[in-house]
Parts: sequence; C-alpha cells; structure tokens
Amino acid sequence: MRVPERQLIAIQPGNVVQYQVNETDEGGDMSAVERIQQYVQRLPQRLQAEVLDFVEYLLTKVEREAAQPEEMDWSPLSLAFAMRGMEDEDAPAYSVEDLKVVYSS
Repeated sequence: MRVPERQLIAIQPGNVVQYQVNETDEGGDMSAVERIQQYVQRLPQRLQAEVLDFVEYLLTKVEREAAQPEEMDWSPLSLAFAMRGMEDEDAPAYSVEDLKVVYSS
C-alpha cells in the first residue's frame, strides 16, 4: 500500500519551515494518537508547546461541556432547598408605588 505524502508549510515572518507529513489511509495500522505523536515529535519545541496548549484547551472544553448537564440537574434542587420555607416568612409587602425609582436632580 502506498502512503500518500503531503507537505506542510509553516510560514512565519522572515522564516519558512517545511515538514514532510506522511499520512496513512483509514485502514492503516497507526492510530490517531500514534500519528499525532509522530507529527509532534517532528516539530520544533516551541511549536510542540503550542500543540500542548491547544490539547489542554480542548480537554478543558470537553470537561466543561460534560459537567454542564450534571450542574443543570442539580440547579432546580438547589433552588428548591434555598427557597424552602420562605413562603412562611414574614416579608414586607411592596406595592407598585414602592417599586418606582425616584431620581432627584
């Protein structure tokens, strides 16, 4: 099986860097993790740090999205406990007149 080749060109001010990137087909033996590892090892250290920053960003995003449904499940219960018994408390009765804002010049 022939492995297709692709050229990745990174252009920075005053600097052009070229990398040869070999890709395997979907049915290839390498997993995505192995391919990512090979590509990252070819990059200069500062670009490896950028890849790491991006991976950490993606992990944070996934963890935040996974936590949201659970937080949404607890919100009504939390509000119910916080409000429990408040209807029996003596609270001031406000009229519409009390709610108007008064501005003085």
